[in-house]
Amino acid sequence: ENLLVLQDRDIHLNRLLAEQQRLPAEQAELDRQLKQAATNAETAGTDARRIEAERKRLEIEADSKRTIINKYKNQLLEIKNNDQFHALQHEITMAENEIRKIEDRELELMEQYERAQAGSRESQDHLGKTTRSIEEQRRHLTEKSASMEKQILSIQEERSKLAADIEETIVQRY
Repeated sequence: ENLLVLQDRDIHLNRLLAEQQRLPAEQAELDRQLKQAATNAETAGTDARRIEAERKRLEIEADSKRTIINKYKNQLLEIKNNDQFHALQHEITMAENEIRKIEDRELELMEQYERAQAGSRESQDHLGKTTRSIEEQRRHLTEKSASMEKQILSIQEERSKLAADIEETIVQRY
C-alpha cells in the first residue's frame, strides 16, 4: 500500500517538474510578444518620421524652385532679346510645373503622415495594453513557479518519508 502511495507521489512530482520546465518557455513567449509589440510600435513611429522628413525635404525643394522662379522673373525685366525672353518664360513654366508636382506629392505625404500617425498611436496603445497584460502574466508565472516549488519540496519530503517506511530492497526494485 505504501508503495502505491509512493508511486502516486512520484507521478505527481513528475507532472510538477515537467510543468516547471515549461515555465521558461512560457516566459520566453511573453518576452517575444512584448518585443514584437515594441518593434511594431517603433516601426510605425519610424514610418511617420520618415514620411514627415520626406515632406519637409519636398517643401525645401519647392522653396528652392520658387527662389529660382523669382530670379528668372527678375532676369525677364533685363532681357531685350525675344528668344531669351521665351526661353526664360519656358524655364519659369517648367519650374512652376515642378512646384505643382512637388506640392501634389506633399499633399499625398501629408495624408500618409496622418494615417501613419494614427497607426503609430494605435501601435503605442497596443504596446501599452500588451505590456500591462504581459506584466500580469509574468506576475502570475512567478506566483505559479513559487507555488510549484513549494509543492515539489512538500512532495519530495513526503516521498522521502514514505520511502523510509518501505523496505530498501523493494524501493530499489521499484
